[in-house]
This record gives sequence, structure tokens and C-alpha cells, in this order.
Amino acid sequence: MDKFVPRTLKDSLLTFEAGVNAGIAPELLKRNQLANAINTTVRGDFIGPRPYFRQMYLDFNGDVALQALVTTSLFQAAAYYQPDNGPESILAALAGNLIQFTIGTDRARVISASVTGGQYQIATSPQQWMWQSEKWMVWNDGKSNPVFFDGALTARSNYNVAVPFTTTTATNAVTILASPNQMTVNVASALNLVVGDILTLGGFGLFTVVDISAPPAIKMIKGDSQKIGVTIPVGTTISWSHPGTQLPPGRMGTYGMGRTWMALTDGRQFIASDGDGGSSGTVGNNYRDAVLNITENTYLAGGGNFAIPGGYGSIKAMCFAATLDASLGQGPLQVFTPSNVFSCQSPPDRLIWQNITNPILTESLKGGGGLAQDSTIPFNGDTIMRDKTGIRSLILGRRDFASWGNSPISNEVDPILSPDNQNLNILAYGSAIIFDNRMLMTTGGVPFAKGVYWKGIVPLNADSVSTLRGKQPSVYDAVVWEGLNILKLVVGQFSGVERAFAFTWNTDKSVMELFEILPSVRTELGATPAVITDSGGRRITMRMEFAVLDFGQKDPKDREYGFLANGEIYVDQLQGKVDFRVWYQPDNWPCWVPWNQWTECASTDSPISKPQFRPRMGLGEPSILACDNVTNRPLREGYTFQIAIEITGHCTFKGGAFWKTTMPQPPPAPVCQPLCQP
Repeated sequence: MDKFVPRTLKDSLLTFEAGVNAGIAPELLKRNQLANAINTTVRGDFIGPRPYFRQMYLDFNGDVALQALVTTSLFQAAAYYQPDNGPESILAALAGNLIQFTIGTDRARVISASVTGGQYQIATSPQQWMWQSEKWMVWNDGKSNPVFFDGALTARSNYNVAVPFTTTTATNAVTILASPNQMTVNVASALNLVVGDILTLGGFGLFTVVDISAPPAIKMIKGDSQKIGVTIPVGTTISWSHPGTQLPPGRMGTYGMGRTWMALTDGRQFIASDGDGGSSGTVGNNYRDAVLNITENTYLAGGGNFAIPGGYGSIKAMCFAATLDASLGQGPLQVFTPSNVFSCQSPPDRLIWQNITNPILTESLKGGGGLAQDSTIPFNGDTIMRDKTGIRSLILGRRDFASWGNSPISNEVDPILSPDNQNLNILAYGSAIIFDNRMLMTTGGVPFAKGVYWKGIVPLNADSVSTLRGKQPSVYDAVVWEGLNILKLVVGQFSGVERAFAFTWNTDKSVMELFEILPSVRTELGATPAVITDSGGRRITMRMEFAVLDFGQKDPKDREYGFLANGEIYVDQLQGKVDFRVWYQPDNWPCWVPWNQWTECASTDSPISKPQFRPRMGLGEPSILACDNVTNRPLREGYTFQIAIEITGHCTFKGGAFWKTTMPQPPPAPVCQPLCQP
């Protein structure tokens, strides 16, 4: 037999532009993919810390009662609000109160928007909904009439409430005669008057409207209590009332195609408001407030509400699909249930609806649907939704409908999402935003007395390597970003800058807080981040688990046995104190074996301090004492090895190299006598 000559084999970790894929076995991954990652981003090919979280100071202007209300109440909803004039803000529903957060650089001024108009919603309902239609924020609690906020005042919908109106006689005095039974009166205005209304003319009795003509003139039938022969003079006040026509009680909704669309309280029906600029609006608002009314309540062949078919569950979300070559950039309304998505093919002109013969409501996706209004969002021409199996794409679901490929797009992060699927009711409280060219979606829901908070964010990065020659697919930056207990994610334009915020719950202090999610800094291009810790000086801990190292021996039958001999890793952009911990895992060993740990420091005391680099940080030879007590084998020995690294502090991980020294092949395992009988 030839004498065995040991060899040293080398394997490397280089770039990670393919992101994270925790959905398959690590030995099947390409070297530019991560098997697992927490609090990381791969934007720019290498691995850096996730964006930092900055706490916003909440300025209550000394109002202790308001501070207690805002920070300790039931959290029900939140949304970005953009007024016609003035600063943008965030509105939140807290225990039935409408609270406004006006965003500054590092603080938010907090006031009660409910007090202005005295309008509130149910304090104990666990979930409420908010969205903006024209200049009004529409606020629903699922039972009461909606509340409208226009940037200054709140007002409750007058739906089914008697609304008083008045006008006056204009040019003619009319004498009440015994016969004929009808009389005509010219009026200053017939606005809001309809046939059948009961009129009160000063102290002259009650009359019923039977006709309205132009110029404003009304034909009335007199009752039995009028005094015959009495003359009604010019200028007499005429008053009447009829039920209000504004939006009824409802749930979630959206604004699109110039109309407000809203699900009703039964969860199956939904309605469309009058069109922007319609006659039901008022002159003072340039008729834009028509979007708060439902006087045009007819569609198809005779009126009523839209309704999804039975058996599909209740409506969970509504949004408009993006489309090109359209005046508003919007396609049909998409209505989401837990198992299906419906498309409402409604022409902008509502008069056309009654003449449509084909179905106005069709299925646009089967087998998957959205579970929450705030986690169903447009994303780069697509619509992304959280459903009962993960994260889904409307476009990809439609494309793959006729194949077995109609599946979620979140297999890479399924280990973090799948526990949420055990309680779909919790997922109704989830939220997602598009910020910094990423989709950020909440995960890890925890119900508690003040609502539902989420322990992490799943980040889908759409800014992977892109050039004029082509673009890489979107990738997941990490399995999860941790560090906040998120009640709701909100994004918007503030003074011309896109900013993202998270309402959070501090479990240590039992108070609600507001954090800003800062954008990424492209450190691989030499940029130096202004912030290298979360608020309070909390350093981020990144954990990375890499693809299995086979040392160039792809085919299992060619792999040589050996021991892990050494390794080194490379980092740059190192600032402040940074702690490193490294583990390894031989073959299919179920646990991580500690390898080495140390601390590096780079001064940040001086304004001119530059980030440092560490081109070669050696790991040394793993200890031979770590042993599998079942097989009596040193754990540093094996055929393949997987590496895990944990970094606490700010730096960019640039890769590493690892060496294995071959050893004689162990003899075949002996046949063993079972220790127990079946």
C-alpha cells in the first residue's frame, strides 16, 4: 500500500450577491448564497449590517395626559397623510382617538386630531383602518360611520343621519288655495332637494315635493293643515331634511380611479363612492368631496353593492394594480380574500356600469390571496401580499397559474415565516412598506393587551447588482431583521424626502415608541455612514451561516477526509468596537462548534477618523478537544464544513479563506449489536 501523503486543500467565501436562501440544505447552495442571515444586507455584493433604527423624540408640548394616552393605549391603525398644504404627517388611531405625528428631523410633534372636531371611534375595537382619499383621511372602525380628517378638522359621515337643508322663495308670492291641490314656488336654490321631500314653509304648514324644474322651481302638494287664502311671501324660509349620503360604516378601503372604494362591515360587499368632481361635492371643496358620497349607487343592471361570491372568506385587502399607458397609471381594483383575488373591471364613467353585460367582477388569482390591508402593497409594477403560505406575487401567481409553479416567492425565508401561518387571524395585523428599494414585511406576530407587535422584518432587496448589461433578480437581504417590536410600518414623503417609520412597543418600559428606519449607506463605494449603532448606542449583531465548504471536491465520492486546519476572514469599514465569534459544523453534525472569538477596535473619536480594514484576521487551528462522544471523533474532522460568523458592531464582511488537511480515510464502521430491542 502506498504511503499516505497529506494534502492541504483551500476553499473560499467571496461575494454574496445571491442573498439568503434558508429554504434548502446548505450543501446545495452556491457559494455566493447564505444559508441563514440575521440583521444583514447584501446590497453591493458583500455583507454589511442592516440599516440602523433611530428613535424619534415625541414632543407632547407638556401635555402629560396626551402622553399617557399615546404611549400606553390600544394601537389600532396608522397611515401616512399628505395635506393639500402644510407639512406631511402620520395619523394613528389609539384607543379610538385620532393622533397626529408631525415629523421633524429627529422628533415628532404629537397632537390630538380628535379633539378639534370631537370625533372618535370605538376605543376597544382591536383593529381599525385608515387611508387617504383626495385630501381626506378616511378612518373606519368596522361598525361606526367613518370619520374624515382634512388636515385641520374631523367630521363624522352623515350616512343615514337626517341632514337639514334650507332655501328661500325667490321672486313670487303664492296664495294657498283650496283648489287646485298643487302649487309652484320659485326658490333660490334646489340643491340637495329631491322629489318626495317634505318641506316646511315658515309657519305655513307642510308640503310634499312632486316636481323640480329649472329655473329652480318646485311643485308641491299641500297637506291638510294649511290656512286657505293665506299668502306665502317672497323670502319665506323653506326647510327640509333627508338621510345623509356619505360613506356608510365599513372596514378597509383604498382610493383609485377618482373614487373611494371600501369594504362594508359584512366583509363580503364593497362599494365605490361618487367620482372626484361629481355633483354631490361642494363648491368650497371644488367638488372633490364627492369622493366621500355614494349618491351614484347604481351599477350593472340596477343598483346595489359589489359582492364577492360566497365560500371565499371575507375581504382582507383592496388595492389598485399598477399599469402603464393609462392616464392614472392604475389598472383594475384588486380585492383580496384569504384564498382568491378578484379584479373589479369598472370603467371610470359610472353611467357605463348599468350597460355592461360581461362580469364586472372576475377572479384574477386562485389558490392564494392577501390577509391584511397593510401587508398588501404595490411593488415595482407588481402587487406583493402576505398570504397563508408565505409572501406571494400577483404577477407571478397569474403567470404560473396553469402550472405547478404557482407558489409563494418566499421559500428562501420560509423558516421565519412558517410559524406565522399557524394563526391567520394574527396575520391580519401585519404591515409592509416599500422603502429604499426594498420590500419590508413584518413577521413573528405576538398578540398582547395593546394590539399585536411583530418581532422582525423580512427584507426583499430589489437593488441587487444592476448594470446596462442586465440585472440580477431581487434577493432577500436576510432571513429577518431584528431589534424592534413593530406595531405598524409607515412610509411617506416628508419635505421631499422618502422616510420610513415604525410604531413599536417597548416591552421593558411598556410604552409605545416611534422609530425611523434609516436608508442603507453604500459602504462598498467608500461612503462612511453617519450612524453606526441603533439609538441608545446599541450595536447591531449580524449572524451569517454560509454554504457548505467542499474544498473543490463537488462529487461526494471524490471527497477526502481531513481536519479543519485554519481559516481567515476579511472585513473593511470597521468602526468603533467590533466583536467577532466564529463557529464551524462538520458534515451533518447538528450543532455549531465554537472556533474562535476576539475584538477589534477602530477609533471614532475624531471627526476625521476613517473606517479601518482588516484584510486577514486568522482563526487558527480548531481545538482537537471538541469531540463527538458517541463516535469518539474529534469534531474538527470531516469531509465538509459549514462556517457561521457573528459580528457585533459596524463593519462589512468581505469574505474568507479556509484550509483542510487531508487524513487517511477512516475504516468502514463496524457492525454493532443494538443496545435496545424494537
